[in-house]
Amino acid sequence: SPVVKKLSRGSHLTQENPFLTNVFPGAEPNLISVGSNGRMMLYVRQNPTLPILQSTEIAWSYYDGTVWNAPQIILSDTRAEMSPVAGVDENGKVVAAWLRIKDTAFSGTVSTFDELPEFYKKLEVVSSVFDPLSQTWGPITQLTDDLALDTSLRLSSDNTGKLLLTWQSNPSGEFTADAANPASLKYTFWNGTSWNPLANVATGLINVNEHASAIDGNNGFIILPQDPDLNVVDDRVLLVYVWNGSSWSSSAIYAAGGVDNLLPSAVYDATGEGQVIWLRGSDLVQGTLSNPQPETVRAGSNSMAFFSLQLMNNTAGNMTFVWQEVSDQGAANIFAAIYDAASQTWSEDLRLNVDEWQASDSSGYYGTDGKLQLAYLATQINSETRTVTN
Repeated sequence: SPVVKKLSRGSHLTQENPFLTNVFPGAEPNLISVGSNGRMMLYVRQNPTLPILQSTEIAWSYYDGTVWNAPQIILSDTRAEMSPVAGVDENGKVVAAWLRIKDTAFSGTVSTFDELPEFYKKLEVVSSVFDPLSQTWGPITQLTDDLALDTSLRLSSDNTGKLLLTWQSNPSGEFTADAANPASLKYTFWNGTSWNPLANVATGLINVNEHASAIDGNNGFIILPQDPDLNVVDDRVLLVYVWNGSSWSSSAIYAAGGVDNLLPSAVYDATGEGQVIWLRGSDLVQGTLSNPQPETVRAGSNSMAFFSLQLMNNTAGNMTFVWQEVSDQGAANIFAAIYDAASQTWSEDLRLNVDEWQASDSSGYYGTDGKLQLAYLATQINSETRTVTN
């Protein structure tokens, strides 16, 4: 079974420590910074005593600057939960959101792929607040209540505690919305005590299934990949929506077709410029909100290693992206590249760990000490040699 590990990298040294063992393969660890020294880890845990479609729950552990508390469940019941995201608000509290099945004990039958939408349509967005002083969670609030698949849940935050929650709502129950059942891109802002009323960034969306978002004070933007025509190859574009402090713009083309544009990540840098990294054709490229002209960051990066890329800023305002890639013809390890804003250049690939266990699903941040903190799944890979004869 996989292990959740913590990795800390300073300027010269990487320290790696096991955090949890025998974890659920779909744990989706989410690690965030809390205050000057605190950390919160959220992840999905499975209760093997329950039916599979009721068995997942959101677990947490908090580091108060000295020790991690024992992992606990936010609420243990028979409603399947997944996809936790979190940020810290202006009051220093952790605001978390995740997806939860609305039925108190889902009893439907899902034995084929065609039956999965009936399960997915039961997913709703819920939220709860953690107080680091009392180390307790408040009540869970259900934000949505419909018969659409809520997916691609994102929570963006800035260093002042501004929080933006976005997700896609697909009435078909499929992850990619079609013309018969177009999707909506929804959002809400945190006002310090609760989420504002839900609203739409855009409606009538087809052939979309993911997005990236970023917030910085009264500014924000969303990058949304779209395939305009499923019958045409190499035509996928990136759409952009911009928040001006009071409303969202209509969509505009951020990256045009001719080659496929996929897998965007978005942040604001130290100067307040929106930065976007995405896969354009076979290359990782970089653009800004004010200048979308792509600059190549890393050529030949179209492997699945970059499907879970994470983009973040360090304390000096330099961007870093992290990914997991097969190394030494063995298991996937963790790599990073760092952008030097002064020289406007990216570093060579930096290998952050050397491990025979396969790394996946990394999540993390830069601490106030300048160290990169990551949590990720490590899965033991057993290899064997077999001889096949005709």
